[in-house]
Amino acid sequence: MAVSEKQKRQRQKGQFEQKLKQRKAALQEKGLDATAIQKDKVVQNLQSDLKRTNKAIASIEANQEIVAKARAKKEENLKKKAEAGPKKKKQKEAPAPEKEGKKKKKKKKE
Repeated sequence: MAVSEKQKRQRQKGQFEQKLKQRKAALQEKGLDATAIQKDKVVQNLQSDLKRTNKAIASIEANQEIVAKARAKKEENLKKKAEAGPKKKKQKEAPAPEKEGKKKKKKKKE
């Protein structure tokens, strides 16, 4: 799921970059300087969309790294358990010798 989400975000990033370039070119053709272009609300909106998309991509990549590390650790633990072999059951210890004079309690039937 994260892979398709990442691909979707990368496509959005490309679209926002393309729209931003087109808008800046159109404003330059009108004769606006760089400060006026930066103050344009459409340019600011596209830049914020681009920034938000970059953060989303970074978040997805960080999450993928965490999942990959967890999977590697899990596989490592499974290998260690496989090498150790099956657990051996402990034998029950012999009951301690009973003191003289005490009687065993009878179990009640229910």
